[in-house]
Amino acid sequence: MKALIFDFFGVICTYVGFDNVVVLNQDLLDVIRRLKPDYKIAILSNASQDFIENALRQNGISDLFDVVVTSSKTGFVKPQPEIFEYILNELQVEPSQALFIDDSSSNVAAAKELGLISIAYKGLDNLSGEFKFKKIV
Repeated sequence: MKALIFDFFGVICTYVGFDNVVVLNQDLLDVIRRLKPDYKIAILSNASQDFIENALRQNGISDLFDVVVTSSKTGFVKPQPEIFEYILNELQVEPSQALFIDDSSSNVAAAKELGLISIAYKGLDNLSGEFKFKKIV
């Protein structure tokens, strides 16, 4: 495993309030900080590139992510295969070298069809168990 790819809304970001104020999953960000030295870390989202980059910058966590790929940047949306191919190219990894985490079962299924190792995000406890099983943590 060389890269971990996270969805933004529903995984890294748990809530967007008025004036686009985001609430981040701080516990997951702590896990990402621990994993950062050993893996390329990315965000793959159907959200706006500007919105995500601004949210990361405003929260001081831009440096946690090596790559941010969005549908507004690529012209493709999850679960289209092209957006997964785009991020794999950006990360310079093969599908079997990447783990994709998303809260949408259709996105997880699409990633699996392309050969990415994929996890349906159901909370940090579930994800931690999956990481241990896959020998990531």
